[in-house]
Amino acid sequence: MTTKYIVKDKPMWNLEAVCCISSHFKNEEDRIIENSSKFGYTKEQMNNFLDKYITYKNAVLNDVLPIFNKKYSALEPFFKQNDLGNPIIVGYVQRYDSRLNSNISDADIDEMIIDLLNCMVHDLLDEEESNYNFTEIGDVIVFLNKAQLDNDIKMQIINFHMDRYKLTRMIVDLLYEIAPICEKYFFLIEEEFNKTYDFLSNNDNLYQVMKLYVNINTMLIGYIDVYINIFFFNQLSMRAYDDQNAIFAGIHIFKLCELSDENKYNDAQMVASLKALADTTRYKIICMLSEKSMYMQEIADKLGLTAANVSHHINMLLQYNVISVVLDAEKNKRIYYELNKAEIASLVEAIKRIIE
Repeated sequence: MTTKYIVKDKPMWNLEAVCCISSHFKNEEDRIIENSSKFGYTKEQMNNFLDKYITYKNAVLNDVLPIFNKKYSALEPFFKQNDLGNPIIVGYVQRYDSRLNSNISDADIDEMIIDLLNCMVHDLLDEEESNYNFTEIGDVIVFLNKAQLDNDIKMQIINFHMDRYKLTRMIVDLLYEIAPICEKYFFLIEEEFNKTYDFLSNNDNLYQVMKLYVNINTMLIGYIDVYINIFFFNQLSMRAYDDQNAIFAGIHIFKLCELSDENKYNDAQMVASLKALADTTRYKIICMLSEKSMYMQEIADKLGLTAANVSHHINMLLQYNVISVVLDAEKNKRIYYELNKAEIASLVEAIKRIIE
């Protein structure tokens, strides 16, 4: 069976609803504008490039924040970024979107939480079958300690587990109120959305596009849904489990990666790339990956560090294309990392040109 990408012509509005709130706490556009030289732009040029996104975000949040602050502020801790990836609520909605409705039962919630934690066992501990009874908080704590997660992440997961019925139903209510607001102002960003949709839809081999622009090798087979994500405009994430495979591509990620690649040898980018390498832990990771592809917990075990700590370094190396992501269907759909030898070679050649 071959791989077939199905690009969706509309956003996943429930996902946009939670991403919009998460983006309020992070303000990723400020970081991009501040580091505009990395993309060969002045701050004014980058601000202009992101203008429609910023206009859309401000319009949505102007309506959303009064509702959120009044009724849903208890969810705020679960919207904060963590070193393991997206905020808990974003991952929860991304994974269980179709099941989050007004008819959800306690049994449904238990099933989703157990499934979510079992996936974490698989990702963090390399245990194919979980022996944990995740309906009991004691087993959750045992697992979190064994996974050596940072205390802040542990407390987020523990609190989410303990209040799962209340929090899940609160999320359902939030989606019901916030998703229509995101859709209401879609006209402000629709032109940009359609450009990205056309770009992805008109590429015969989206696999090559992914590899070229965002340095990801996906070896999944079958049907893969591709969603264009507005509020996480410069991110890309994947969902791969059971018979469901999906890619969530930020609305501007391909253009930003293209600009970054075109300007990777300017002074600002060279200094940033060298700084990314100038760390003992990251150097060790590069050396390990030069020998073989590895997954997160495997790297953490070799270094004697927590997965959360390693995740920070992995994200830094990914940001500067020093390593690549490999998602392999034959290896339990686990995310592996490999050394981007071409990028290292290009950096070496750039340094040689300076010397010459």
